[in-house]
Amino acid sequence: MDELIIYMREFGEIGSAAEELIRAHACEMTLGRHDIILEEGEIPSRIGYLVSGVLAAIRSNVRGDEVISWFVEDRAFATGFGDYYQQVPSRVRLEAIIESRIVFINDVALSKVGRSVQRWDEIVRKLSQHDLIATVTKRMGIVGEDPRTRYLEFELRYPGLVERIPQSMISNYLGIAPATISRIRKRMRSNVDASIT
Repeated sequence: MDELIIYMREFGEIGSAAEELIRAHACEMTLGRHDIILEEGEIPSRIGYLVSGVLAAIRSNVRGDEVISWFVEDRAFATGFGDYYQQVPSRVRLEAIIESRIVFINDVALSKVGRSVQRWDEIVRKLSQHDLIATVTKRMGIVGEDPRTRYLEFELRYPGLVERIPQSMISNYLGIAPATISRIRKRMRSNVDASIT
């Protein structure tokens, strides 16, 4: 719970009363691989903060294929404040890719916290903007580039994720065939080996 409180303090003063409400009402869970915390089309009834692990935001395209829209990593909100507060259906399914730890706060507790914090709307706005900007920034350098550039941008924008999730998920996210990713990695290793000798 403390990880969530520390993170929220980065966006504004929430005060000790709100911190106690969060501690009293938040629920920490361990998610296994493929556990789903939000279905596509579901209206969020709680906010999730990912303490550790990786989630994928998966949507269905017009052909019915599942496409990964983005990843949620350690120390980030897993459910968007915007969707939660506007009470609109989620455009994605949120699924754990690896074992993950998440803290949930339900709508009743968030209501209490909101009433106890003077500038709650401002904090929520800042959190929402931060999440949106982070998601868009990670996606920007990937769209419209050649496969090698997309892969290199992925490594840059999601440092350490390459070792944590299956290559098939990276392939899905980037829109690159798994065999192409294997060739890119092999060439990169060859270039590194050649520069060492």
